[in-house]
Amino acid sequence: DGLRLALPVMRRRFPLPILHNWSSPVNFHGMPHVDSDAAGSAMTCLLKKIGHPLLLHSVPTGGPLWGALTAAAGHVAVIETWERAVLQPKGTFADWFETNFERKRRKEYRRLRSRLSEQGAFETSSLKPGDDVASWVNDFVMLEAAGWKGSRGTAMQADTRTVAALHEACMALSLSGRLRFWKLTLDGKPIAMLFALVDGTEAWLGKIAYDETLSR
Repeated sequence: DGLRLALPVMRRRFPLPILHNWSSPVNFHGMPHVDSDAAGSAMTCLLKKIGHPLLLHSVPTGGPLWGALTAAAGHVAVIETWERAVLQPKGTFADWFETNFERKRRKEYRRLRSRLSEQGAFETSSLKPGDDVASWVNDFVMLEAAGWKGSRGTAMQADTRTVAALHEACMALSLSGRLRFWKLTLDGKPIAMLFALVDGTEAWLGKIAYDETLSR
């Protein structure tokens, strides 16, 4: 029937042998990739095949996949939970901005935008079809590395494998129309960037990078 489930795993002993899902700095959660038409049977088959307890990090406790997992497992224990911030905007950006920020805050944001415009040509842009995705990724990696993460050695640029994975992921997402990328530039130089993965009606925001020399 073809591939119905994919889950990279690693073997650990704590002190009993277990398997846990693989994760990296560029993935958003640890759920397996499962064929939606066969989620229940795929999860049942997975748990029978591995023969060890399975520890899943960073998995959403909701939705059809979580339901299939808990139904297939003989026992499920949740070790730690947290809530992710979720934004559900309605209407236009202008409507959302006016509704969710008090007048004083809106005035301050507009003042800061004006201050940036006084320093040079200030522009906002987003990735468009046909744009050089690799160039956008390179700009993001360099911008992040120029800040505190670079000085602490925690920027993505510190690991060539992570940078390569980000390039590969962004290229694949772009080809499928699921990549979003935004940037602010001052005289053509990126000063803030953000990317996102689109999945259906949801967008998972990735990392933010910004020019810390412009902080006030």
